[in-house]
Amino acid sequence: MKFRSLLPVTLIASLFLSGGAAALVAVTCPSEGIIGDYNNNGAIDYSDLAAHSYYYGQGSMRADLNRDCQINIADISVMYDLYYNGSGTLMDFNRDGTVDIGDWISFNDAYFVGSSFANVNGDCTVDIADFSVYSEWFTNGCGQ
Repeated sequence: MKFRSLLPVTLIASLFLSGGAAALVAVTCPSEGIIGDYNNNGAIDYSDLAAHSYYYGQGSMRADLNRDCQINIADISVMYDLYYNGSGTLMDFNRDGTVDIGDWISFNDAYFVGSSFANVNGDCTVDIADFSVYSEWFTNGCGQ
């Protein structure tokens, strides 16, 4: 399932604390929608390729699709992969079209080797904050 939203979505999830007490927690899911879908129509199409080309030419961070905080040929490679092989959301980490345990494993693999793909909060550093954000999204059902 593809996650698509123009505004952040807040879920309310029950959190069971020790002793059986329950608390409500608000979780804000990512609102980026489909990675590379610049026109937000739910698919990667030719207009998205054109938009990426424009942002790339301008040196805009919107063209940084691999989240390494650099605008370079790797971002073009990611865009063409998305165009020809399907798109992914921040939650669909392994880009297989579903949000499941495989995404959790793929995120953890990227995180523990320091891959820029694990920079989910966009601060150009792969650190515990990224792990915390993705863990929160995943455990609270974002993108499902």
